[in-house]
Amino acid sequence: MTLKYQGIFGNLDKGQNTQKNTDDVATVDKLNQLQVDQLASVLNEGQTFFFSNWIFEYKRGALKEMLEQVKKQPVPEGRVFGQSEEDLISALLKEVVIENTGFYQDEKGRLCGAQTIKLSNASKVISLAN
Repeated sequence: MTLKYQGIFGNLDKGQNTQKNTDDVATVDKLNQLQVDQLASVLNEGQTFFFSNWIFEYKRGALKEMLEQVKKQPVPEGRVFGQSEEDLISALLKEVVIENTGFYQDEKGRLCGAQTIKLSNASKVISLAN
């Protein structure tokens, strides 16, 4: 599947959640450091988003961390995270490959990008997710 991100832009809001610090200000012509870091994270860490409001995110690094934590610690009482969840996370790490296709400008001159997502053994992943 190829995901196309139509109109990639940096938020010019000066709110606390959009800056690394008070001096980290984005302009119309320049991303701030937080935005640069976020873009680098997507490009370098096997991350992708589904739907325009980012309702679902695949982040390879976070899945690896989650799997490492599960293997290090016993499941806390009252928390439901067992072998089936561990198997699903392992399958998502093994069976999903994300390739950054690149950036381009659309007909309106907006920065756009694309990623190709390959899911091997989809039936296994779907059955584990169910």
